[in-house]
Amino acid sequence: MIKRIILLGVLLTILALPNNTAHANTYMNAVSKAVDHIVDTHKDPADTKSDVVAEPEIKPVVPVKETGIEVKKKLWVTATAYSSTRWQTDDTPCITATGYNVCNKTENIIAVSRDLVRSLGYHRQVMLPSLYGSEIFLIEDTMNARFVNRIDVHHGSTKDAKDFGLKRNVELQVI
Repeated sequence: MIKRIILLGVLLTILALPNNTAHANTYMNAVSKAVDHIVDTHKDPADTKSDVVAEPEIKPVVPVKETGIEVKKKLWVTATAYSSTRWQTDDTPCITATGYNVCNKTENIIAVSRDLVRSLGYHRQVMLPSLYGSEIFLIEDTMNARFVNRIDVHHGSTKDAKDFGLKRNVELQVI
């Protein structure tokens, strides 16, 4: 019980830190997931209360006709492109959020907005059928916090990334 009180005090302090209300929801979601994980990990065996667990919604798996790959989820996102340059990334333009070096292999790597990272995770295989057919991409990087429901396809050059432009309502298939 004392551990839970301390944990709640720490979390309330964390929640009080965001000054920008636009980022408060992002912090709240991250903290909520962290609390759930910590509480599940450190459950007291003497605690006989049972938690109410909602059953996840089960969606049918849809096979992709031309490839036979099973699609687990479909999302519609805004797609842009980026290359490994400091003005488009951070101090380490070749290293993604997962530690992957895109300067060694630039094909089929995408960055996603933080809301998509929370729902899909890293290293997830996805397809962009309207743009690339049955090519498979890996989620290896994260976009700036200001973007929501957005993906960034990695390109080898800035010119290729600029030529890609901005594409709205792009189907993202999670496999």
